[in-house]
Amino acid sequence: MNHEQKGNIMARAQFDEVEVLLSAATGYGGTFTASYPTGKEAIDYLQGTGAEHTLYSQAHKPLSAKDGEIILTFGASNITVTMNTDVVFVSGETVYLHLDRAEQDGSVTSEADVLANADKMMALAVVEIDLGEPDTADADGIFTSYTGSTPALNGALVADGVATFDVPRNIVVDSGGADTAVLTFTGTDEYGNTLVESITLNGSTAVAGKKAFKTVTAVSSSAAIANGAFAGTGDVLGLPVFVAEAGDVVYEKEDGATATAGTLVAGDTTTPTATTGDVRGTYDPDTAADGSTEFKIAVAVRSTAYAGADQYAG
Repeated sequence: MNHEQKGNIMARAQFDEVEVLLSAATGYGGTFTASYPTGKEAIDYLQGTGAEHTLYSQAHKPLSAKDGEIILTFGASNITVTMNTDVVFVSGETVYLHLDRAEQDGSVTSEADVLANADKMMALAVVEIDLGEPDTADADGIFTSYTGSTPALNGALVADGVATFDVPRNIVVDSGGADTAVLTFTGTDEYGNTLVESITLNGSTAVAGKKAFKTVTAVSSSAAIANGAFAGTGDVLGLPVFVAEAGDVVYEKEDGATATAGTLVAGDTTTPTATTGDVRGTYDPDTAADGSTEFKIAVAVRSTAYAGADQYAG
């Protein structure tokens, strides 16, 4: 079983080990790839600055992802390790990559709490997320109908040059005509981290952003707007913790009663850019927000403390 004895406490192993035989010398700025352990994929491992991935070898001290000595990029079929220190591994050297598993950390007090088969099982935690009573979406709350090249934040949600949302939620853009400029928004998430999202206008068809903003502090346009574009909030709500898969929803509630299923989008595990999805995931209730309906969802998470990859900040 995948645990070790520590006094009277059983502790689950929180790392998977991957052995890699290097085919070429690898030093600062160099890369090599490691395969996923059997049955595992990107969502099974923590990502971002808090992840405690470590690279071991016989010839050098351990190198830590948390300390920035190595950088891990989790792809669809393998993991790319980028060296970010002056250590040089020689061709033919064997290294051991310890991967920080994205599961509920835990010291457990009885054998019954230990995973019977860590290769087939993962310890998850079910958490209920209170998404509040979001206000009705405000279609031009960020900026009202604008023609020109430099839109300004002037909507009803703006005070002192900052648009502040009631809850973390997405941005929706629209126009009165055939505009196709790319609008780039800068703001913060619910934890105060800077994030950037670019959304392309599609004429008079509303386009919903994918990231959950708490504030918007700036907006720019890639081209002149000719037909009165505007931007505001949508009904897609941000999640406070990383959710790995849409199927991890346990239940959904509206005002305490079982709700018709909404749409949960899992946290995006690709390298964040201005056009990727939300790093933690989002939830769009079946019922439109109206300022009085309370939404709650319960989800199974791999770690109650993991808030997803670092936001793209430009």
